[in-house]
Amino acid sequence: MRPDQEFKAKHPKLHEALLGDGKSLTDQLLIASLYVMGFECLKDFIEDSFDSFFSNGFTVKNGKLVYTKSQSYAPTRDKYLKRYKELSKSLMGVDSNRVGTFHAACAWFHDMEAFDNNDLILIIGGIHYRNNFAHELYRWVVDDKLPSLDRHFINAPLNLFFKISNWWICNVEAGIAPEDYERFSDDEMRGATSLNVHLLQAIADKVLPAAK
Repeated sequence: MRPDQEFKAKHPKLHEALLGDGKSLTDQLLIASLYVMGFECLKDFIEDSFDSFFSNGFTVKNGKLVYTKSQSYAPTRDKYLKRYKELSKSLMGVDSNRVGTFHAACAWFHDMEAFDNNDLILIIGGIHYRNNFAHELYRWVVDDKLPSLDRHFINAPLNLFFKISNWWICNVEAGIAPEDYERFSDDEMRGATSLNVHLLQAIADKVLPAAK
């Protein structure tokens, strides 16, 4: 076996990064980036939805909505921070010590039956991958001990984003202002999602056409 073949056989990821045509490397970087982008949009939607639900109103500062928290916000947040830790431990055996509004909101959505146990498991695992891609992306593209990223991997945060966005529109927004949604059929309501869900899917389909 030639030295270059031996090097490729022993270190396929590193060989691709240094000597390959770049296609596989580019796909890996795109998948990781799209995953982080999708997960961050999912995270922002979950946090904002929780904050808006337990608010008395909002103001606009520097082009962003700032919610005025209700009296129930702080105790509810504390309650669901503890609940998230319980769920994380029971479902995944993970001790979640660094928790915030996102985690409390996930537990709240779970107990509201917007998420089931499998969804919450995906979120808990998703936090791990998001942090790894953000801080150790180099290892994912050169370390053969870590698995290559499949194109369908990015569907996990997008599917969860679709599910929670759909639930929010059907169960919260339509409940608050039913007159705004009464002209839509049940099928149309079940398919309703945040515009960001469609934008993210369009971006993913454009840069990775096979990732559907």
